[in-house]
Amino acid sequence: MYKLILVPLDGSPLGDRVLPYVRLLGRKMEAKVELYRVFDPQPEFFFPDEFQLDERRQAEEHYREEVMTGLGQAKIRLEEAGVSAQAVIHGPDVPPLEAPNPGGGTYKHTYSAPAEHIVQEADREDDTLIVMSTHGRSGLGRWIMGSVADRVVRHSAGPVLVLRGG
Repeated sequence: MYKLILVPLDGSPLGDRVLPYVRLLGRKMEAKVELYRVFDPQPEFFFPDEFQLDERRQAEEHYREEVMTGLGQAKIRLEEAGVSAQAVIHGPDVPPLEAPNPGGGTYKHTYSAPAEHIVQEADREDDTLIVMSTHGRSGLGRWIMGSVADRVVRHSAGPVLVLRGG
C-alpha cells in the first residue's frame, strides 16, 4: 500500500476531477494526501519598468492567495471525508501569506518545470502514488503544448495513476 498520495492540481475543473478518486483511495489505503501546486509566475522581462513590476508582484500575490484558498478548500473537503491531507505550493520566492488560508498550507521555495517538481516531490518518500489528470491531448496538440502528465509518467520512478478528463 501507499503511505502518500501526491495530487498535482493546476487549478482547473479538469484537475479537480481527480479529487473523488483521491478521497476513495486515501480512505481505503489510509494514506496521507498531499495536494500539490507549482506556482510559475511570468518572467521579469515581461514587466520592464518599476510600475509594472509592482503591479506584477501584486497580481502574483493575489494569484498565490487564490491558489492557497483553492487548495485549502480541497484539503478541508478531504479531511471532512476522513482523509489526512495537506496543501503544498512550490514556486520561486514564495513568501508566507499574511492572509488566512482555509485549511492551512505549506510553502517551499524552489523553481523548475511542473513535471520536474512533481517527480522530485514524489521521490522524496517511498511508497508514494501520484494521482493526476490529463487534458488528453494527442498528436499535434501534445507536441505543441506538451503534457505534464506525460513527462511525469516518463520520469517518475514510482507509480502514476492518470485520469483522462473531458
